[in-house]
Amino acid sequence: MGKAMFFVLLAMASTTALAEMKAHPVNTHWKILAWTDDFTDEKSCAVTPTKKIKRGTPSIIMFAKHATSGPHTLLMASGSVYGVGIKYRVDKKPPVQIGYEYERQTDDEIYIVKGSEHESMTLAFKAGNTLVYRVTSSNQFVNSEADKISLSGFSKAYRLAENCNY
Repeated sequence: MGKAMFFVLLAMASTTALAEMKAHPVNTHWKILAWTDDFTDEKSCAVTPTKKIKRGTPSIIMFAKHATSGPHTLLMASGSVYGVGIKYRVDKKPPVQIGYEYERQTDDEIYIVKGSEHESMTLAFKAGNTLVYRVTSSNQFVNSEADKISLSGFSKAYRLAENCNY
């Protein structure tokens, strides 16, 4: 799965890596990334904030439909450094920690949120209005800053990504 995941991440970082990958804005806060595998013709769709990923900004990429791995979430800290954990808070509910909380050097390059953790995070995002989150980097020298985003339109974006009719 390591090489396949690297390819997917590379494709998401550059729209030229996969010719079929396209961004479909849902509203000013969320967009869908959709692409077709060149070998199997299977479609995959992910939901991500519309903000440009830049250094110092955490990012969440939630796969609603993925041809080989199923629904899961990838985390990035500081734009291009992979995340090994996320702490998020929806509205005024208690914060939720998944993976590593503190910055430290680990053997893991990336933390994939899947299964019940992915489902719980998705349900919380669908029910909320505002999301505050911080992605922890696998590099102890990278500052993992917090980001705040509106959840307006997330439910619609995720539903469209699950159907993946692009």
